[in-house]
Amino acid sequence: MLTTLLTSLPLIVVIACASAAMLYACVYLVLFAENRRYWQARFRQMAPTSDEYPRCLLVVPCKGLEHGLRDNLAGLLRQDYPNYEVTFVVEDGRDPAIPIIREVIREHRFVTARLLIAGRADVSGQKVHNLQAATSDLKPEIEILVFADSDAGTKNTWLRWMTGGIGRERLGARTGYRWMTPLDKRVPTLIGCSINNAVASMFGNGGHFLVWGGAWAIHRRVFDAASLRE
Repeated sequence: MLTTLLTSLPLIVVIACASAAMLYACVYLVLFAENRRYWQARFRQMAPTSDEYPRCLLVVPCKGLEHGLRDNLAGLLRQDYPNYEVTFVVEDGRDPAIPIIREVIREHRFVTARLLIAGRADVSGQKVHNLQAATSDLKPEIEILVFADSDAGTKNTWLRWMTGGIGRERLGARTGYRWMTPLDKRVPTLIGCSINNAVASMFGNGGHFLVWGGAWAIHRRVFDAASLRE
């Protein structure tokens, strides 16, 4: 069928389609190379330093045994930030992530951390319900709220990047964005990661950007003023 269709098309149409396909292939290769350069440049940057480290609450909703879960959670408890605590929150006490969460908490006793069971959601999505439960009893000393997904691998400077300057210079919130790392070198995998990572390279100074739920931070004052829990 396809052979019959191709042979019936004018030669110029076939050439145009082939040229368009090659052009798209070249664009994707250039995009992949640019994303690789961007990733290397970003990771060479030094993390911001400060004389003040406001108290942070890091909220991590968890569900199930995701790939690399233990390493991801342990990384969140090894942040180079001297003044933070962590709440891991799950839907119910039967979640298979709970044994790993408890083990990671035991191994990192120098960081204040807890496991919270939020219960089943009735009027919202489960993740939203979990975040509402984790922020329902905020301590007075908490100045910055940080949220992260459990499937992300973070460097130990990630929390400093997320919180730097928040609450000063009209900076009320900051968002991160996922950077997918291919686990194999197959062309579909590389193209998929490159397409996704292209969005990250569009973030920068100015403009209006959406907050990505997988990594974001907000000052307590802004969180309350915007009535985000409600």
